[in-house]
Amino acid sequence: MRVAFRDLPLISIHPYSIISAQAARCAGEVGGSDGYWAMYHALFDGQAEWAAAANEDAAMDFFKGYAAGLDLDTDAYDMCLDEGETAEAVSESAQEGAALGLNGTPAFTIGEGQLFGALPFEQFQDAFEIVLAGGSLPTPTPQPTQDIVEVEAPMLDVEVGDAPVNGDPDAPITIIEFTDYQCPYCGAYAKETYPVVVEDYIDTGRVRYVFLDFPLKNIHPDAVTAAQAAHCARDQGGDEAYFKMHDIIFAEQVEWAVGVDNVPDLLSGYADEIGLDGDALLACLEADTHGQTVEDGFNLAVSSGLGGTPTFIINGYMLAGAYPPDMFSEILDKVEAGEAPTVQMPREMADEMAAATEQAAGGDGDDQSTEDGGSSDVDEAGDTAGDDSGTADEDQSGEQTQPGSQEQGEP
Repeated sequence: MRVAFRDLPLISIHPYSIISAQAARCAGEVGGSDGYWAMYHALFDGQAEWAAAANEDAAMDFFKGYAAGLDLDTDAYDMCLDEGETAEAVSESAQEGAALGLNGTPAFTIGEGQLFGALPFEQFQDAFEIVLAGGSLPTPTPQPTQDIVEVEAPMLDVEVGDAPVNGDPDAPITIIEFTDYQCPYCGAYAKETYPVVVEDYIDTGRVRYVFLDFPLKNIHPDAVTAAQAAHCARDQGGDEAYFKMHDIIFAEQVEWAVGVDNVPDLLSGYADEIGLDGDALLACLEADTHGQTVEDGFNLAVSSGLGGTPTFIINGYMLAGAYPPDMFSEILDKVEAGEAPTVQMPREMADEMAAATEQAAGGDGDDQSTEDGGSSDVDEAGDTAGDDSGTADEDQSGEQTQPGSQEQGEP
């Protein structure tokens, strides 16, 4: 048997899960496989103390103490941990788990099958025997198939005020994006789809793009700081500087959005890279100059009934999720031709939305958020992360996967 360990940190309910995963990987970097597994055991043996640490620095002190007790090269280990040298590996591991549809811990893949929860050894032994004999593990109990219908996307009227804008103000299509800079789905959209929108629609005068903040603060603790940084950049160079900062923040998401403690310094460095004054941007962050700006965006999203990121309002039609370029282009072409985009949803939800629309006829209407072709981070009211009462941790307040998505669970 070969055992391979992967990271699936549920940061919304375990705030030091990312840095502890980095701690184990740093032990592996310094001491090889033996170092990794020694730290693995030390982390679980000492979980009660470091998980209750007052802050991340205090937790890291515990990890460094464990490394010293394991006779690892403490200078090399401390540098690895302080510099976040294994942060990207932890993030990639989490994405692998998401791609397998895993959203709780502990989860195990054995052969082609999966087991979930802290099960008794006898159940693992039974699973091993089945696989060794050439069999396959039982599949999970099938869930009832929902009756999915396709309906016209709901309408939502949003006042954008002085929000950053990219594109011709007289363009026939207006896109309003509510986003979270720490949301991986927003990052995927920003890196894969948004550049196509810029080239094919914004630069050609077909789209006016408006950007609003919706930081899901309970699962993305650094999203507010990143959003403020973009506005601080705007102070220096207007909307052009804002979108340059937007682009580099998302491009470097894997560096700053993984639980590091020097996010403002990293953002200041990004400002320098794009030709802005990094020191001025850092001062802007420290003064909380745009704290209210970001809060206003968040409040607008909540008051509009939005529940996840990214969410788009396209000429008044609300669409949720990180659409791939081809799908998003198809939607924009349809709107430009005067047609209403459609979304898929359970029939029960569609009926509820139709009833609400009928009831609100003649008034402003009561928007019912929908879920459709992309994938989105969902921050339900308050922090609704699952607890530890069962045999498996479940992160229910984090990312929600939609049909056609490539990730599940964050981050």
